[in-house]
This record gives sequence, C-alpha cells and structure tokens, in this order.
Amino acid sequence: MESDTETPAHGWKAVMLRIQQGDRQAFSQLFSYYAPRLKHYVFKHIKDEEVAAEVVQETMSKVWQKANQFDPDKSSPSTWIYTIARNLSYDLLRKQQSQGKTISTDDIYPLEEHYKEELSDPYAPEQALMQAKLRQWLEVLPDNQKDVVKAVYLEDIPQQQVAEMFDLPLGTVKSRLRLAVEKLRVTMKVKSL
Repeated sequence: MESDTETPAHGWKAVMLRIQQGDRQAFSQLFSYYAPRLKHYVFKHIKDEEVAAEVVQETMSKVWQKANQFDPDKSSPSTWIYTIARNLSYDLLRKQQSQGKTISTDDIYPLEEHYKEELSDPYAPEQALMQAKLRQWLEVLPDNQKDVVKAVYLEDIPQQQVAEMFDLPLGTVKSRLRLAVEKLRVTMKVKSL
C-alpha cells in the first residue's frame, strides 16, 4: 500500500478521478500529500501562518466540492489545485489591501525564525524590473518552458513545487529552465544587435 505522503502508483490524475466519484479515501490521500505543500506555498505569499492554514483548508474544501470541474485533459491535478490556492491567496491579499490591513512587526519576527530562507524581498525594485523585462520576452519560449519560467521567476515558486504542480520530475524542470534561459539569452543578444 502507498504511503499517504508519496505520489500514488497510478498518479494524481487517477486519484482525482476517484475523488470525482466521491471516494473519501482518495481525497484523504490527496489532502495528506498536498496540504503541507500548499501551506508552504501560501505562507510564502501571505506571510501569516494561521491565514495560510485557513487558505489551505478552503482550497482543499473547493477541491472536494468542485472535483467534477477538474478536467485531466486541460491540466494536471497539481496545476489545478495550486491555481485554486493562488487565486484564494490573491483574493485575500486584495481584500486585506482594500481594508488597509497592515501586518505588525510582532507578527513578522517570530515567523522569520522559522523561515529564514524565505526572507528575500520579492518586491525589491531590481527584481520587479527584471520580472518586467522577462515578461516581454516570454513569448519566444515554447509553452512548456514558458510555464516553468513563469512559475519559478515570476511567481517565485520553488523548483520542487513547480515539479509537483506540473507532475514533472525535478530534473525536467531544471532542464526546461536551463533551455529557456539559454534561449532568452540568445534572443535578447540578437535583438540588441
């Protein structure tokens, strides 16, 4: 029998198809695998552990309730699930901004102790400039490379999570990034001549 925290032998698409039939055990397996990964992903954007846990609960609730909307021909389960989590996170951030909610330093510092590797400022001006330039050149990439570049460089998702999102081996993600960067470098060099 498979562990609840490993990829099932028949893949997550098969698990999603079982969930569409109302299989609670399949949902439990999916929840055990994705919930901790989603929490890390959401926390990275929300910076509030309690809220991240709530977003994950809501995401998984939507996965269960809307499982019939999942189309295996259109996306992988991880892409579908991470998209739900991302949209809920963005909705929450927009709501907080419209309410003028601020996060106090007392809220931030305890979390820094646990997430020191996460402290790079994704909103630094240089990074925003680099991301804007990158967006201009994305169209030269094939879709499979474009998706990986967007996730890693524009959405700041760790490569391991990108691999899980697209149901790819980590080596394939790294390979697509390497090829994309090389193509972008060559294209930018040619255009600047």
